[in-house]
Amino acid sequence: MKKAYIYLIIFIIILIGSVIIYLFTNKVLEITSIDPSDYYVKDEYSGDVINKFIDKKQHDYRTVVIKQENNEHTIIFSFVMGGLYEFIEVGDTLSKKSGTLDLRLKRKDLDTLITMQIYDRRKKMKISNIAQECTSTNSA
Repeated sequence: MKKAYIYLIIFIIILIGSVIIYLFTNKVLEITSIDPSDYYVKDEYSGDVINKFIDKKQHDYRTVVIKQENNEHTIIFSFVMGGLYEFIEVGDTLSKKSGTLDLRLKRKDLDTLITMQIYDRRKKMKISNIAQECTSTNSA
């Protein structure tokens, strides 16, 4: 009789453990399956670039800080492909409306609209050099 209780307890522990693992992996899959472009599409900002750095404390994220009226807005460019982060300079003016991936970049001798390409590990998009395309298009 005691063996039956021990087997029942072991079965219940295994069952509960399996349910916990199932729920945890479903949540992880849900979080990691979100398309990164959704975050960039929803973001809206307009201001001057006051800082640009690689955040060593946060997975080496390519980070740009812009001054918007009375506050600062931080933009992570780690999932934006094609050299856009490298192309942006302190002093540039960036503006982007919600619902689009179009980014307007203005500097002394340049005013261009760049459609950001977002890295999606599921689609494994090819990288094209947006910055190079922008300079060659606007210098012509």
